[in-house]
Amino acid sequence: MFGGNERERPDKPYPDAQYGQPPPQYGGAPQYGPGGGVNPGGIQLVPADTRVMIQQTPAQVIMTQAEPFQMLPMVLSVISVFCCQCLGFPAMVISLMSYTDHSVNNMPYYKSKKSTACGLAVAGIVIGGVSFTGIFIWWIVVATRCVGYYC
Repeated sequence: MFGGNERERPDKPYPDAQYGQPPPQYGGAPQYGPGGGVNPGGIQLVPADTRVMIQQTPAQVIMTQAEPFQMLPMVLSVISVFCCQCLGFPAMVISLMSYTDHSVNNMPYYKSKKSTACGLAVAGIVIGGVSFTGIFIWWIVVATRCVGYYC
């Protein structure tokens, strides 16, 4: 199509360009109006010796008070270790992880781990309390049977 041995190539960047040659130059230097005022495109030009002052509005910084660390998950997890170790140790580990998240100011993870640690600790305390009460009642029943029958 372009004549000679040249193949048709749709990926040519310019229709008039030959491969291995620089692209053709379109246009030229910008044409300014008289006195450097307004160019034909309608853009207001500023002479080179003029200083332009750009005023920025001051940034507004919103300070929020940091949420204080709550020791409740740690205290509950220590109590839970003595009541039910299966839930107490994970509660203690997660409460320590929440302390780490609070110290690096990662509040969403801190709140999530704090509530998880509290839930595990309370569940451990409840399970430990119920099992202790059940064992105590069983011990009393066995002890009263033995006294009556002289075990």
